[in-house]
Amino acid sequence: MQNLSELTRRLIEAQVEFVLVGGFAAVAHGATLVTRDVDIS
Repeated sequence: MQNLSELTRRLIEAQVEFVLVGGFAAVAHGATLVTRDVDIS
């Protein structure tokens, strides 16, 4: 999750509008799903 935190921090700092979807979005909401892919729309 640390890499996800770094990615979202950089996007926010750059004032990029983004939506996190897919497996990492599920993990961010507390799912126990193991995934290594990131989908950003």
